Amino acid sequence: MKLKILLFAFIAMLTGCVTVTPNFAVKQQFWNDKSKTIGIVIGDMPKPSAHKGGQQGLLDIAINNSNADDLETHLNTLDVSSIRNVATKFTKYLRGKGLKVKQFKNPLNLESLPDFEAENDDTKKIYYTNKDYRGLKSKYGVDKLVVINIVRVGTLRTYYGFIPTSDPNGLSHLGGYVVDLKNNQMEWKQSVINQIPHNSTEWDSPPKFNALTKAMYTAFEQSKSMLFNHFAQ
Repeated sequence: MKLKILLFAFIAMLTGCVTVTPNFAVKQQFWNDKSKTIGIVIGDMPKPSAHKGGQQGLLDIAINNSNADDLETHLNTLDVSSIRNVATKFTKYLRGKGLKVKQFKNPLNLESLPDFEAENDDTKKIYYTNKDYRGLKSKYGVDKLVVINIVRVGTLRTYYGFIPTSDPNGLSHLGGYVVDLKNNQMEWKQSVINQIPHNSTEWDSPPKFNALTKAMYTAFEQSKSMLFNHFAQ
């Protein structure tokens, strides 16, 4: 229960007052049209970091960041490029369904895309991306795009001011969605936030932080499977 509360608090910290598109399963129209070419792409790949939650003032943040400096330095060195394996898994699955697929070799810088605004319709479950993907249709010769994105990865520790209220846990937050490049409408959307506790009383063990490293990678691997399973169900 405590872990679930931390996850909800983390989601609230990430989203603030921004309206978040709900998760929804793949729409049937995606599977029905075998004439469309589907692109598979990895989005942003941030470095693993020591993320912090809870009530913190500016001075508290500075103190907490300083205290976690060794952990931050270590996490920044960890490799999360295995997210590409998920893209390959999506590619094989879609080809097995008889769809035409192109897997992009290089990640896509999502922030470089123009902003896009359109009205979502909750009653009809029609949702749009907040970036404009339409220019990629002719550029890459695809009709729809499956975007797999690392939102955040590393560890999460909560604080009240500069006082820790939890140990750091392994954290992995992945996102995935299908966007129609004709109109930026989404045909699938899923956000996976997974948190794994460390298994050692001596987690604060620089420079390698073995227990936290293991917890992060466990959270990461599990979230990759969770994201794919949601798509393939």
